[in-house]
Amino acid sequence: LPSAELDKVMYGNPWNVPRGLPGSHSIELLKDSIDAWLETGDLHAPQFDKALREGRGDRCGWQDSKPKVLVLEGWFLGCTPTSTNSDALCITNGSYEQITIKEKEYQAVIQASLKEYIPIWQRLERVWHLKASKFNSTRLWKMQQEMNMQSERGSSLQGKSLDLFLRMIETAIPPNDLESIDANCVAIINKLRQIIWVGIKDDQPS
Repeated sequence: LPSAELDKVMYGNPWNVPRGLPGSHSIELLKDSIDAWLETGDLHAPQFDKALREGRGDRCGWQDSKPKVLVLEGWFLGCTPTSTNSDALCITNGSYEQITIKEKEYQAVIQASLKEYIPIWQRLERVWHLKASKFNSTRLWKMQQEMNMQSERGSSLQGKSLDLFLRMIETAIPPNDLESIDANCVAIINKLRQIIWVGIKDDQPS
């Protein structure tokens, strides 16, 4: 979403994150862009720059292209709404910390937002799940991503804002839902981003 709409839909979330949650995307525009590309081969899509607005992000123009293959990526791609509630979260040192009442209540908002993405998931020909061998590796990767953006662009999420963004990733969607999406192929990756196993979801090691 462009910044004004993005700020509106992100307002009031318990982590005070400025972007990244289900509900922060222009679903109808995404569907229309995909359908137009499937029909004509032309892709007309907005660009989003996470470094703008001191790391809060904003749209930064439009791009026209003619891709032969269109790849969608995202941390909750393929997730569907469930009735799962998460009572605990895994943190970096491997221990568990109780989520707050506000976080648990907001999970219901997230689950409702995920319903809007189902038409997008239904348009995907294949789903590849890049799955961390340890769930808390995603914390390290996100920190590295923001550090790189700060180094390259001079703007990123930092300090408490980054800490809250990391906590959002660990609590907004129950980890079991993130780790069990309906994928055609799963690639298990260690914390160094090395692939340690690739195969069909039903054959993956426990």
